Amino acid sequence: MRTILTHRVKLPLVLGLIPLLIGIACSQSANPSGLELRRAPLTGLKGVVVTIEPSERLSKTGLTIAGLTSEVESELRENGVSVLTDFQQEQGALYVGVNVLMMPGDTSFSYNINVEVWQAAALVRNPQQSLIATTWSSGSIGFAGRSTVKDAIRKVIEDHVGDFITDYRAVNPQ
Repeated sequence: MRTILTHRVKLPLVLGLIPLLIGIACSQSANPSGLELRRAPLTGLKGVVVTIEPSERLSKTGLTIAGLTSEVESELRENGVSVLTDFQQEQGALYVGVNVLMMPGDTSFSYNINVEVWQAAALVRNPQQSLIATTWSSGSIGFAGRSTVKDAIRKVIEDHVGDFITDYRAVNPQ
């Protein structure tokens, strides 16, 4: 037997769903999004010290720590992020890790790039205990030939630093 819903049955059903839909909408606005959670630790950060991880393999790509540091610092300054000269506990460090592995045959490289913000943090269970913790991060892995690895690594670092700048400026408007 086939049942057909009449307008009398549909209306109470629709009216009954309205509080449910309002509740879902309200709970969604009350819960922070992943993007809000990612950006929150950057709120109030006055600047960063740039730290490029030393790596002897990095030189095989034609890149240098000094060159990458200069490029990252310039990008930050151009986008309104203060670059500090030494780490201060109330501020942060923008750490750039570049791990490079030359593949067999010496014709290509694989790489892992992490851009992180390190800040002083306290444990919830023991607020007097402070430590340095990663509070923001962006990273990726890639693969490039010998002739393109230098530009590929630069571009990936630029993209991740750009992600940091976007998140930083979202919570620290100028």
